[in-house]
Amino acid sequence: YNLSEKFTTYPLYNILDLKGSYSIMLYELFKSYAWKKHIVLSIEDLRRYLGINEEKYKEYKSFRRAVIERSIAEIEKYTDLRVTFDPVRKGRYYVALEFHIRVTEGAENWESYRRAMAEINGVKYIPGQLHLFE
Repeated sequence: YNLSEKFTTYPLYNILDLKGSYSIMLYELFKSYAWKKHIVLSIEDLRRYLGINEEKYKEYKSFRRAVIERSIAEIEKYTDLRVTFDPVRKGRYYVALEFHIRVTEGAENWESYRRAMAEINGVKYIPGQLHLFE
């Protein structure tokens, strides 16, 4: 029985620099759907997945800014994913978000890798170090 077929796997250095708990959970969610390139999730399902009750971030605007935009900015800065989203409306209300996911290749994710390798090897990390741990 091959467990790697049932679970999402990724290198640990992809999430080492993520500070927000929502960022880590959203990264794992996006990574598991990266092969589809997009996913539509209801705001209710997203709140449930992230463990956010109805009292916190009541308005869509505050939920979008504090959770979605902040997490996506962090994910794009430190990981191998590029994510955009479009809100989905039903009448006057936002009911879902359509996420567009792209996996980057190569050098865009090397900074997080280098930072992680420096930490593991007990070396002081200097941003922009080139090819030190390759």
